[in-house]
Amino acid sequence: MASHTLFCFSLLLLFLYTASTFPTIDTIRDLRGIWYGNIFPRHGLHLLYWFVDQSEIDKSHDIIQTHFDPARGDYGFGYFNNNDSFLPALTDPKRQAYYAVGDISKAKSWALPEYITQNYYNSLKSGNRNRDRMIVRVSRANGSNQFRLDEVFVTQMYPLNDNQVNSFDPNHTNSIGFDLLREIQTLQMVRGRNNTLAGLEAFLTQSGYQTCPTPEFQVCSAKSVQFQRLQMLEIRTEDDCHPLRLDVKPAENGYLKMSWSNLPKSIMDRYMVVGLFKDDASTTKLAESPVGNDTSGTSDVSVALNPGLQVRLLKGKSLWDMNDREVWRGAEFDDADGLIPIVVKGYDASLQLYTKNGYASARLFVKRSFADWKDVFNYSWVGFYSANSVSNDEYQTFQWAGSFTKDISSEEIPEYDVYVYESSMAISPGAQARFMLSKYNEVARTVAWESQP
Repeated sequence: MASHTLFCFSLLLLFLYTASTFPTIDTIRDLRGIWYGNIFPRHGLHLLYWFVDQSEIDKSHDIIQTHFDPARGDYGFGYFNNNDSFLPALTDPKRQAYYAVGDISKAKSWALPEYITQNYYNSLKSGNRNRDRMIVRVSRANGSNQFRLDEVFVTQMYPLNDNQVNSFDPNHTNSIGFDLLREIQTLQMVRGRNNTLAGLEAFLTQSGYQTCPTPEFQVCSAKSVQFQRLQMLEIRTEDDCHPLRLDVKPAENGYLKMSWSNLPKSIMDRYMVVGLFKDDASTTKLAESPVGNDTSGTSDVSVALNPGLQVRLLKGKSLWDMNDREVWRGAEFDDADGLIPIVVKGYDASLQLYTKNGYASARLFVKRSFADWKDVFNYSWVGFYSANSVSNDEYQTFQWAGSFTKDISSEEIPEYDVYVYESSMAISPGAQARFMLSKYNEVARTVAWESQP
């Protein structure tokens, strides 16, 4: 009996060890051997490249400063409770937490760059299109809300046909070493200084990314001289391969325009159209516009701007084919136009401009530790502006900060409460929100829509 108990205890220790200890990847070349996001339509390597691009990696110490806040839910980051001890136990749970990113089906992930999400949208039949994740450990200094990242893990979900489909796979989980992060950052400085996609291509090549493993995909991303070139059955020449884009863009008075660019010339004919859909799951066109011979262009649509809207390139109906044939999908529209919140200077709060039903709206992210924020912001207000160039007294409408309505709490961002206000100002290019501490004492302004680089 004693030996049986000892055996079971040993198995438990082995499980706890393997559940919290993962191999460390220290070089780009080592990524070739772990099967993390390295085959179409997986997006893990793209996600890792983007993460480094948005971070500052300390040259001497193993710490990371990011241009975003995982705890605020930026780019779809969400709290990971680690209840099953999948990752190493936190040494100081009051100051540390894990956050995961990479679930492209989440609305907040729509702010990620299209080079991360486009494989997901254009491989609908693949069970591998949304399996990759990154998990980071966020640590805060004592007595401060300043944070840094000091651990990075890459992992994947179990396959769709597995009964653990909603869980991370420990056999395909690795710790990312800081030497690897610095190597990627160096590559970005050398190869991607003026062209993010050029640096990404070099990274994917060195890490062994494979494109289009099967013929089931009509369109797929392919590494090439400029990367992101389309490899279509219809393409006849190398000149046809360019970074095709399909976007929903804000237009005047709360409406939108469908935008397309770099369509391959060899597939152009009078039946080619762009169609607008409510979201990625929709099969009903809200609007369509003929493309004609214009490989790039826009089309105004009298549909209110809302999150999730998507533009698709379609081979329209003809005398020989009475059904639309889908060629390519753009990303779903992010309600904040891909822009993360702006910190309110000097306070544990942030401001974000977004749209709902074509109207300018604002979110206030307030740290739960900032318990007396309504007293501190008693005379504070948020103004909505038509352009970055107008003065603070030229607002279109405003709302007192204390009158914002509390949004539904999210377990994914437990450090923050979110408050919202939907204004009467129609969203348009150039729209902006500003936070006034009192009178016209400005302490935050969002980037004007469609003016980001």
